[in-house]
Amino acid sequence: MRTVLAGIETEYGLQIAGRGAEEQIQDSQALVQSYLGKRLLVWDYRYESPRRDLRGFVLDHLTVDPEDAKFDSFTPQTNDIRLRADHILSNGARFYNDHGHPEFATPECWSLDALVKHDIAGQFTTLAAGEAYSENAGRQVRLFKNNTDFHGASYGTHESYLVPRSFGFDKLFGALLPVLVARIILVGAGKVGSEKGPNVPYQISQRADFFMEPANAETLFRRPIFNTRDEPHGAIQDW
Repeated sequence: MRTVLAGIETEYGLQIAGRGAEEQIQDSQALVQSYLGKRLLVWDYRYESPRRDLRGFVLDHLTVDPEDAKFDSFTPQTNDIRLRADHILSNGARFYNDHGHPEFATPECWSLDALVKHDIAGQFTTLAAGEAYSENAGRQVRLFKNNTDFHGASYGTHESYLVPRSFGFDKLFGALLPVLVARIILVGAGKVGSEKGPNVPYQISQRADFFMEPANAETLFRRPIFNTRDEPHGAIQDW
């Protein structure tokens, strides 16, 4: 079996004492910018297109969650690049603000062992940024490695794989969707409580309350199990 490059991206839940959800985008930006480790403050956006779909078309627009939109209205208009506060770390990881959540994207890895180690390094990076922000702002900071805040908002932990474009969408979707569903039961952490509707003591999935479709390119609303966003971070090639 051919090995493939893979990476994990984790968005961390964020809670800052005395601050509300309407201020979270700016707070997350400030927290990421507080990181003092070795870093390069730059990112190449040339190949990014969030509306390009793996199935061969481009979406007219991306739907915004109505609940998120209420809080986004409080966000001052600013340069999107500055708001993301991109950090490229010495191990090749990316640490940045993603819509109100500190996000750590591991470097591409050839093995599961390396991937787990870099994911753990992301925990220490995020913690160091939170401690620095807390000291500077004089506020208690709490960070959560979860996928939901129990107030109707969800954020992702997602992985990426480098595969030949010749595979095509149908083959990838057919192979991965059963794995993505089954592994929740086999190795998922689950969730205490529910977001809406009658309260339940436990769910096997944190994201089940938010999934709406098997596949699409949306990330903020109509969330899918299989995300079809075609957003390479480099020149598109096949092998």
